[in-house]
Amino acid sequence: MNILVTGGTGYIGSHTALVLSQAGHNVVLFDNLHQSNPQVATRLEALSDKPMPLVMGDVRDSTLLSCTLLHHEVNAVVHCAGFKGLSASIVRPLESYANNVQGMLSLLQAMKVCDTPVLVFSSSAAVYGESFAVLQDERHPTVPTSPLGRSLLQAETLLTDAIAADSTLWRAAILRCFNPAGAHDSGLVSDSSGLHYIAEGLMPKLGRVAAGDAPFVPMHIHHADSPDGTAVRDFTHVMDIARGHLAALDFLADNPGLHTFNLGRGNACTLAEAVSAYQAVSGQLIASRPVEWSPEEVSRCVANAERAHELLGWRPHHSLAAICESSWNHLLTQKMVNAAETRGVRN
Repeated sequence: MNILVTGGTGYIGSHTALVLSQAGHNVVLFDNLHQSNPQVATRLEALSDKPMPLVMGDVRDSTLLSCTLLHHEVNAVVHCAGFKGLSASIVRPLESYANNVQGMLSLLQAMKVCDTPVLVFSSSAAVYGESFAVLQDERHPTVPTSPLGRSLLQAETLLTDAIAADSTLWRAAILRCFNPAGAHDSGLVSDSSGLHYIAEGLMPKLGRVAAGDAPFVPMHIHHADSPDGTAVRDFTHVMDIARGHLAALDFLADNPGLHTFNLGRGNACTLAEAVSAYQAVSGQLIASRPVEWSPEEVSRCVANAERAHELLGWRPHHSLAAICESSWNHLLTQKMVNAAETRGVRN
C-alpha cells in the first residue's frame, strides 16, 4: 500500500513512518519541517533500507496535498501533522487552531477530490481534559482544558461530520495517544530532531537536566489524589504508539466508517516517579523545581485501552524504564552525532 504520512518527519510521524515501511508499505513523508529537519527523512530511509520521499509543504495547502496524493498514487493517509505542544498552544492559540483544524479541513478536501478515503488521525488524550474516572475510555466526556485539546477535538468533530455525510465512502480511525515518550532504539529519531525546536515533553526535559544542559526540570505541583502531590500521567512508548497506527490501518481494511481508540499503557505514574525512573536509567541526579500549577494542565490522565486491545490486537510492550532508557539513549546518540558533524565541518 502507498501511504502518505503528514508530519512524517515529526515525532509520532517519523516513528510511525518507520513502522509502516518495515511492515512492507511504501511511505511518502509530508512535512513543513517546522518541528523537524530533512535529516530525519534520510535517517528513516537508512533504518528501513527503503526509499522514503519527502514532500516539503504545509498541511493547510490542499492543492499541494492533492498533487502529492495523485503523483504518489496514495491509498491511505496517516495524519500526524499538527500543533501538539500544550504550552505552545496556550501562547499561540491561533497557530494551534490553524494547524489542527484548518489542516484537517484541507486534508479531507484533498482526500475527497483524489478519492483517497482511508485515514488514520493521530489525536491526543488532551481532548478529554480533567479525568472523571480512574481510567479514561473512549466514552469519557471530552471537556478539554487547553487550546491544544480544544483544537484537536474540533478536528475530530470535523472528521466525524465528514464521515457522517458519507459513511460508505470513508474508512477512518481516531487514535487518542496518551503521553507519547521515548525514542527508537537506534537513537536517531525522537521528539527533539528539529534544528530550532525544543521538545516540551517531560522526558526530553529530564534528559536535558541529566545531561547538564539545563539546571532543573520545572515540576507542576498539584495537590490532588496522588502519592506525592504531582500530576498522574500514562507515559506510552512512541514505538508502541507507532504500532498502534499500523494496527488501525490494518483494521480499516475490513471496517468502514469511523472508529475511535485510546493508545496508552493504562499504568498510572506521577511526575515525581518519572523523575526517579529517569535518574535510575541515566545515573544522574535530576533537580526539579516546583512551579505554579497551570489551569490548562490536568491532574490525572490515564488510559483505558481495552478497545484497542480487543479490536486492534494492540498492546504496549515497553515499560516506564524502557521509555526512559530509550529517551536517554537518543540524547547521548544525538550528542555524538552532533559532535561528529561539528568535527567534519571544521576539517
